[in-house]
Amino acid sequence: MPCSQCGQSGHNVRTCQEWLHLIHFDLFESEKVEKKILYHGTSLESALNIQQHGFITNIHGKNGRMLGNGVYATSSIDKAQLYANGFHKSNLCKGVILKLSVETGKCCTLKKNTDVNRKEWITKGFDCCYLPPNIMGRKGKDLMFDEYCIKDTRKIKVVDVIICNSSKVYEYGYMKKKNRLCKIN
Repeated sequence: MPCSQCGQSGHNVRTCQEWLHLIHFDLFESEKVEKKILYHGTSLESALNIQQHGFITNIHGKNGRMLGNGVYATSSIDKAQLYANGFHKSNLCKGVILKLSVETGKCCTLKKNTDVNRKEWITKGFDCCYLPPNIMGRKGKDLMFDEYCIKDTRKIKVVDVIICNSSKVYEYGYMKKKNRLCKIN
């Protein structure tokens, strides 16, 4: 059973502070890593940047950081499409949805709007944070869908690109080829 203080196995809350530094956690069974398919809606420009440089989590996104630093994704393609279509700012070509394979690892699930773990989960040993629908977020459509915030970008792999308006993307000189955005020759 994991320690209620730190969440690790092999000791209890009474001995946590005294013995934590002496315990070799690699000797104990770790939590099962779960792979999920999630979606990330974004602009064409941001999708191209992600393809070239990967996800960057240490800058403020256009939409804020409700759950702290990380990559925001959802299990709902409908929510991803809201963001791709310009939910927060106009998007000339209706954007792109990135289909992601994510190793969620140890996941903190928020239970209510006032949950203290809303941003502190990152420092408490969690790999991602899960926000179920109808708990917090922007009012309206955004609130109806779940959301994940993934701390480690190395746990995320873009497996496909879904273009929301292919004719507009084509007008801007891009097309999809082998699950990537490519410049038209």
